[in-house]
Amino acid sequence: MKTDNYLISTMKENPKNIKNKSHSLMLRSGMIRKTSSGIYIWLPNGLKVLKKIKNIIKILINNIKGIEIDLPLLQSKKLWIQSNRINTYGKELFKLIDKNNKKFVLGSTHEEIITKFISKEILSYKKLPLILYQIKKKFRDEIRPRNGVVRSKEFIMKDAYSFHENKTCLKKTYLKFYKIYKKIFNFIKLKFCIVKTKSKTMGGKISHEFHAFSKDGEDKVIFYKKKNKTYIFKDFYKKHKNFKFFNLKKILKIQKTIFQNSKNKNKQYKILNTYKIFFLKTVKNCKYPTIAILTKKKKNINIKKIKKIKNIFLPIKFLNKKKIFKIIKINLKKKYAEFKKIPIFIDYTFLNLNINQIQLKIEKKIISKINWKNNNNVNIKFLKILKKSKKNKKNKKIIFIKNSIEIAHIFQLNKKYSKIFKAKVQNKNSHNKYIEMGCYGIGISRLISVIINQNYDKNGIIWPIDEISPFYISIIPINIKKKIISLYSQELYKILIKKKFDVIFFNTPENPGTLFSNSDLMGIPYKIIINEKNLRKELIEIKIRKNNKCYLIKLNKIIKFFKKKQKLSKKKIKKLLN
Repeated sequence: MKTDNYLISTMKENPKNIKNKSHSLMLRSGMIRKTSSGIYIWLPNGLKVLKKIKNIIKILINNIKGIEIDLPLLQSKKLWIQSNRINTYGKELFKLIDKNNKKFVLGSTHEEIITKFISKEILSYKKLPLILYQIKKKFRDEIRPRNGVVRSKEFIMKDAYSFHENKTCLKKTYLKFYKIYKKIFNFIKLKFCIVKTKSKTMGGKISHEFHAFSKDGEDKVIFYKKKNKTYIFKDFYKKHKNFKFFNLKKILKIQKTIFQNSKNKNKQYKILNTYKIFFLKTVKNCKYPTIAILTKKKKNINIKKIKKIKNIFLPIKFLNKKKIFKIIKINLKKKYAEFKKIPIFIDYTFLNLNINQIQLKIEKKIISKINWKNNNNVNIKFLKILKKSKKNKKNKKIIFIKNSIEIAHIFQLNKKYSKIFKAKVQNKNSHNKYIEMGCYGIGISRLISVIINQNYDKNGIIWPIDEISPFYISIIPINIKKKIISLYSQELYKILIKKKFDVIFFNTPENPGTLFSNSDLMGIPYKIIINEKNLRKELIEIKIRKNNKCYLIKLNKIIKFFKKKQKLSKKKIKKLLN
């Protein structure tokens, strides 16, 4: 590609108000451009990287007999009502109405539509197992889009769906995808870990998340040792209790003062920070859209028991300080802000304490008083909501906590969707049985952001492997107006293109500093620098982006140099298939 026929939209300076490094570099290197909040144009450089990553994924999935399809973005709202996910997804779904007043949903995931299709198409066990996959844009109405393409309103995703006669077959395919994902992320030299999680709104019992380590990650992955084995967990509140590092997760920063009666009835004494309060958000239209939970500091709440509370619907989310301010409508200029409609769930063990009053303070101002006996303004309920402490915790040793971004998720959906949409097959004994299903997703657009976040320097992007760089080689002529440089640069470009190398030729008369800067910013692995001094000695300078090493190579050996690199690249991809 010659630069006079190509769009290079690089930026010299860092964009204002953007702290995320990968977001900044994607803008500066001409990969994306923002049109509005959470919506981006993918420019030529970005598209080239996308295509190369897609190709790696396709090679591996095709190798396990995956078949590519293309499901519609527009889905009938009736399908989502039938699966009841219209409520669990809530506001994150884009909803549309056409001119005939028919209601649609913009696809954020495709379990409903593909199961409906399979229920009519596959009727015999002889056509199973079946793996179908697609790579396309999906939509999610993010409340607060951030970090560029990591959390945006439209995103590119690879989602695969597998269909099986029984659980044994499903588990085999699930393990294949588990291994494939590891291969993909290892191939692109990504630093990541795998976390066993619960499926939540997707359904099924078994699922695994793949987390890439990132300083800007919104998730936290915690590693600890038990009996010389390392365990990894993502969900802080569910899995971790009684650890000394619990204070690291004080998202509320609210001072809690509990007044407890002493033996002398006329006197009270304060107990500071011996108890903690959580605010949780449920579904908007239910009876309790927001709840507060009061518990002891050294204890953790039992999520399972909270889920069983009547009139609370999933999903449950922990609120941060900003969201609490909005929901409770706290005004720090005023002295108090009562909870009123927000119920407080308190563990039954508090009944044994002679507590008179609870005060919540923010920035040294009382925002609420909860009177234990006279609670006309507050709805207090006593429940068994604490987890029992386990014995034998001496063997546990925390290693470290890392911020991460979820890049992939795989699920054993089992029969959740096949039962809803009556997807059955006839088995060997002529009995109709519900199909077992699996679902496997990779966030491709956010994967690119994570790769950049792990691989950059002061000059720009350093792609961890040459196979995903937008270009393999950049030809940089010093003073292209000179005939000897122009002619040789043109000839070398033609030879490299014939040998099927991905080359960008900076054939515009620009300052050499700008050309070097653009090549480094884009992360192109190899620079061929052509100047008159070296040409007269029949030499060419090659500079490697990763280590900044320079090599002077004879003119007749340039093609051999890159052919060796090309062969190594082909061998790498062949190894993936083994």
